[in-house]
Order: sequence, then structure tokens, then C-alpha cells
Amino acid sequence: MPSQGLPDGFHIKALSSGKVEFRLVSAGKEKAFLQRHANSLSFLISGRRLRMFRIIRVGPGIVPSNYGPVGKCIYCGAKVYSIEPGIRTEPFGAEHIIPEGIGGNLELPESSCQKCEDTTVRLVEGDALGRTLKALRVHLKLKKPGSGPHPSVLPLTAQVDGRDTTIPDVPVDDYPIAFMLPIYWPPEFTAVATSFGKAMRGALVANIKVDMKTLWRKYQITGFASAYWDNGMLCRMLAKIAHSLAIAELGEGTFHPLLLKLICDGDSAGMSLVGCAPEWEKIRRSSALHTIGLGYQRHRDKTFVVASVRLFANYESPVYRIVIGESLEGPVARSTRVFSNIFSRILGRRNSRYRA
Repeated sequence: MPSQGLPDGFHIKALSSGKVEFRLVSAGKEKAFLQRHANSLSFLISGRRLRMFRIIRVGPGIVPSNYGPVGKCIYCGAKVYSIEPGIRTEPFGAEHIIPEGIGGNLELPESSCQKCEDTTVRLVEGDALGRTLKALRVHLKLKKPGSGPHPSVLPLTAQVDGRDTTIPDVPVDDYPIAFMLPIYWPPEFTAVATSFGKAMRGALVANIKVDMKTLWRKYQITGFASAYWDNGMLCRMLAKIAHSLAIAELGEGTFHPLLLKLICDGDSAGMSLVGCAPEWEKIRRSSALHTIGLGYQRHRDKTFVVASVRLFANYESPVYRIVIGESLEGPVARSTRVFSNIFSRILGRRNSRYRA
């Protein structure tokens, strides 16, 4: 894989699992990294490090949480579902925190108007699910309940006889599944407009099902291109997951929202609020399909609600961090949430050892 365009101090390492990692090798950065870990306890106590208070596992066999109806649009604040003639004014549409098309079963009832529903589902999620994640969804047999069957063939951009071409009908049994997700720098705590869009630290690629011998024998394919991500749409989808999760778990009025312009209008400045966890490389593969969570993090003199989102966590995917907004809760309420989570996790581990 070529490394052109990567910042100085990076190299690419191909692992036996098929995963490609971009690692920082600068001596100065390594020293700073070790220093941060040496101060991790003081960071946790002070709140400067993310303190999680809610972690949710999503996947087959995991019973989802139940949330009450909101009764208004959580994105634009509309009081009716639609103002268009012949379309209902209520009830509002249900918002799926993680898209149904990738196995999301967390539902926030009556929380989206027609206009925002069209934006978040058709435009934002539709781009990712219908293009970038389509082959992976077919491979994992993930789809929205009630939708039609997955296709039996898919188009593949490949190299044949030294020329780039598109083969329109590769059977799904032969189709190569290469899963890629971009890796970002940690998020900012304010929306920052840039002239170059979203800066990437690198990318993670996992070859889930790639049989080059079969591709050569049947189609004379010597190389292929995986589906690409639209950076803007990925950031908007992650922001939508984070914001709707915060409303579901905390309720309105508990934080000052920062992601709405990014979600609804695609405002590029809001992309700076989306990033990756600094420690994503050390987080192990999960048994759940997806994991999401909420926490508090202090920045300067303010405390922010921050989401942790890991899509396809069972493939060692990166952990995204999204700054949702400034917390409006008091210190006692925040501390109660954090320590309740710590105690419940300790109790859960003890119960697991007892059952074993």
C-alpha cells in the first residue's frame, strides 16, 4: 500500500490479520505519550480525561434499552412531524440511534420530523449504508427489518489486464470484503472551520474475506478497490449517533448541543468535533457488533458530554470520540453518574467470577 501523502513520522505496518495500521514513530511524540499515561490518574480525578458513565453493547442477542418518546424533533426542534399538505402532523418518526441497516436496535420514539428524518436516514445513512458499507452488510447479512433481500451480485472496481475497470456482476460468494475506516486525530472542543476539510491520521483496513486466487482464476483480477468513505457523511453519521444517544440517555436541557449544524446542514466546521480516541490502538476487539457510550471530559474551565462510538467493534475497528456539547448538569449529578458506572462494572465483574 502506498504511503504518499502521510504526515512525517508515520509508517504503515501490515499485520498477519490483514489489518493495516498507521503508527506514530516520532521520539518526541512517544515521550509525550508515556508522560500522558504517567499522569492518567490525575487526569481522571481532575476530569481532563474522559470519564465514562454509560456503555452500551449492541448486537444479536443483546436486549436493547427502552427509551420514552420525545414528542418533538431532537434536531431542529419542530413541534409537528410535517407541515406538508396531506402528510401527518403527528406522531413524530422514531430515531434509530445506530442505523437499522447495520444492526442497530436502539430506538428513540417520536423524535424526528419529516425533514430531519429525510436528512439523517436517506442522505447521511443512505450514503454510508448504500455505498461504503454495502458489501460488508451483504456479507454479514445485515439489513433493515422488512426490506427486500440482499443482491446476489455486486459491482467491483478492479484491475484486469493492467487496466482499471468495473465488473458489474461479481457474485457475493466471490466478492472481496475489505473493511476500511479512517483514523482521525482526537476531537476539538469547539467547531473549527478549515480550508482542507477533515484531517486524517491514517486508516485501518481489515481483509475480512479476500481470495485473490479465486478472483484471478475466475475474473483475471490482479487488484481491487474497496468502497471509499465520504468524510463529511461519516462525520455526520457519527454526530447523529452521538447526539441522539445523549438525548436518549440524558434528556433535553442537560447539555448545550454543538453538533446540530453538522448533522442537519453538513457544516464542515462541526467535523472538528469528531475524532478518534488517543488510545484506540490498545482497545481490544469486542464480542458485540457495536459499542457506544457517553462520558464527561473537562476542557479548560468547562465540562463536556462526549460520546464514544465503535462501529463493527468485533473487527477491532477504531474508537471514535464525538464532543456533543457543554454539560449543563451540576457537579454532583455528573459525579453520581460516573461513580455509579464504576461500581456497577465492579459488581458485574464480581458476579461473573462468582457464576464461573
